[in-house]
Amino acid sequence: ARACSRCSQTGHGLFRARFGPQSAQGAPPGMPMARIACLLCVLLQDLVSAARVTGPGPIVQTGGAQFIESYGVPKLEVLNTSNDTEAAAFLSEWSDAQHFGLFVQLVPDNRAFFPRRAGLVGISRGTKVLLFNLKPHMRKAPRPLPKHLKSFLEKDGRTFLGLGVTSPVAHLAFEWDTMVRCIDYRVRSWRQMKVDGGLFALANLYFGTHWTRKPSVRTLKGQAVYTYLQWAVAEYFMTFHGQPQDDWVLTQAELFAYGPRHVRVEKPEHEWDEAREQWVKMKGERSEDRTQKSKEIQWYWNPRNMSLQDRDERVVSK
Repeated sequence: ARACSRCSQTGHGLFRARFGPQSAQGAPPGMPMARIACLLCVLLQDLVSAARVTGPGPIVQTGGAQFIESYGVPKLEVLNTSNDTEAAAFLSEWSDAQHFGLFVQLVPDNRAFFPRRAGLVGISRGTKVLLFNLKPHMRKAPRPLPKHLKSFLEKDGRTFLGLGVTSPVAHLAFEWDTMVRCIDYRVRSWRQMKVDGGLFALANLYFGTHWTRKPSVRTLKGQAVYTYLQWAVAEYFMTFHGQPQDDWVLTQAELFAYGPRHVRVEKPEHEWDEAREQWVKMKGERSEDRTQKSKEIQWYWNPRNMSLQDRDERVVSK
């Protein structure tokens, strides 16, 4: 139905003109060959539109925040913009706050064979959510974030919390030259937190919701809900289990391990030489630990190092 609504009978006429009337043999538009050609046309248009999604576009003002309602969350005040001045006015109400929820969405790059890039930054506190679209600011050569958003993210004393944000924050550091002081719940966080099920499992466990189907992050509502829940989980644990510790913050070496080292700002403010050395050292220590553990296992199961009774006990225990 979608194919017929796009090209109607014109598409079938083009099909006959391209392949000749003998290929369709004068059949009506509902024949399989015509359908296949029409569906291929639809698929090609979808691929072209997907490739254009990260291209630079106009930076416009949205006219203010809007209110979004969704299951499991309160009424959210959401500002979706790509204008730095408009974002600065929205962020000015949080000038004295220290902890925020963070959500960074990675989008496909419009250049072939390149991985995804950071295309959306979501910041939340309370029921207010900022969604800053980075697609209009994307260029082939990476450059820093807009100055107001960059200064807000890098201000001393501010900590951003989220689940699974190590790789996205590394993208911000390499592609946009913005070093965010961030805590990833999966890496280091409160010992009472159970992160195996994901963000919505945490919401079901601690907020009494019953999320069975996650909202899509391709929609504005889904992006707002994801960003809000990052803050809501942090607020819950800060209320009942204490403030986050400074040693939970992701180190520069950990960001270097996840960073897209082929996409960098030409003259970055942050140097990565020391982080590279720390990462190489950490990598070597992990390799030595794995080697030592392998040797211990081999020695443990070597028949020359055990009696018959020990061997039988170890086999039974295994």
